[in-house]
Amino acid sequence: MAKLKRLCEICGRHNATQKHHRFPQTKFSKRTYGWLIDEDFNKVDACNYCNASHANIPEEFHWDECRFRMEAFKLGYTLPQPSKVLSQKIMGGKFDESR
Repeated sequence: MAKLKRLCEICGRHNATQKHHRFPQTKFSKRTYGWLIDEDFNKVDACNYCNASHANIPEEFHWDECRFRMEAFKLGYTLPQPSKVLSQKIMGGKFDESR
């Protein structure tokens, strides 16, 4: 059976060869969210060029912790407590609700 080729969801020009994590896979995010980081809602098909050049990725493909939590919640995932950084932003009045 032939493997279907998918286009990069970011640029739409090249074949997708990798998965780009919208909310990045860092030690912090893996420790806080575990397996949830690798769920499909947090990944998009990307080509080598787009995934390697994070500076050129549009905002809709690069999430902060708040957006990641919001998207996971919408899909019905049970979430752990937010990180200390996000909790401080919320409690300190620095939380940006426009995202």
